[in-house]
Amino acid sequence: MSNSRKFTRHLRLVQNPRRYEFRKLSDDEFENMILDWAELTDEIIQLLVDGLHDKAVERSNVAFNELGDHYGGISSLIGPLDASATVASHILEHGYNFAGLVDELKAIDVLHTVGSLNAAIDLARAVMAQTVGIENSIVDAMEALVETGEDAAAVCTGVWTVFCEIAAKHRVGVLWCDDELDDDDDDEEEETEDSFIIDCIEEARSAKGSVTALITLVGSAQTGLSHALAETLVSDEGLTQGVITCLSLLGLDGESDSQTVRGVCYEAANYWVEKYLENEDIDVNKDISELLELVEQIAQRLGGGMEAGSEALEYLDNCFSNAF
Repeated sequence: MSNSRKFTRHLRLVQNPRRYEFRKLSDDEFENMILDWAELTDEIIQLLVDGLHDKAVERSNVAFNELGDHYGGISSLIGPLDASATVASHILEHGYNFAGLVDELKAIDVLHTVGSLNAAIDLARAVMAQTVGIENSIVDAMEALVETGEDAAAVCTGVWTVFCEIAAKHRVGVLWCDDELDDDDDDEEEETEDSFIIDCIEEARSAKGSVTALITLVGSAQTGLSHALAETLVSDEGLTQGVITCLSLLGLDGESDSQTVRGVCYEAANYWVEKYLENEDIDVNKDISELLELVEQIAQRLGGGMEAGSEALEYLDNCFSNAF
């Protein structure tokens, strides 16, 4: 058994009745609960990064009881989901992916019933959708979960453990990461063709997380979520330059060399300027329809499903790494 599976397979939910008693929390108590889960998540991810998987299991099981005793049953539901969404957002912020998410969920002992596993997969997808701007995704998934009669606490904490695993793989926590994001000051410089293309590439890099998330949702036939995400990617001014560039690159066949990436970025930026800045009659609904149709074609070409987004992200990574 790989080390990455030791944590998820052996994690257990200690059956403490007080953890399943729900009571209304004050605003301060609720904020403290969210903070406690964020701190626990960072602690667990760091232990996993350090290879201390057994210690991560032990610490998690103890913490579940402690937090349940203190905050009641809501801690086992809202706490792990909020932490999952926050760390997932940080993962996407770096342009990383969620490869292996379903396989990791399948490895969790407490999710071995078909109903629990399917609920966990749906909830994990909802967490990903929430991180890219689809409001109420988690709430809707939670309502559906409760209606199934499955152990909601087991499903929520199971989803949390998988996001911890993926975050550890990328060395990203809720409030920390190994690689600081670029935060250079915007110095005023004369814009050249090279600097213009560099800006296009940087915007595309920042957009690739949302693009690959959309491809994942479309490839997994998540119609409602994919439409909602598409709407967030199409503003009143239309698609962003970065999204158009990503889709242009993904629409290419074969490997893209540096010159190809430069050309695509340049053409995509011109397309964006021409279509949206100089066009007063923007049809947002038409843009959404065209976007989903293109993403569906890409997802089919990549094989569809949860891995479609991972393959798209890997392809984009290769393109950008060869750009300059």
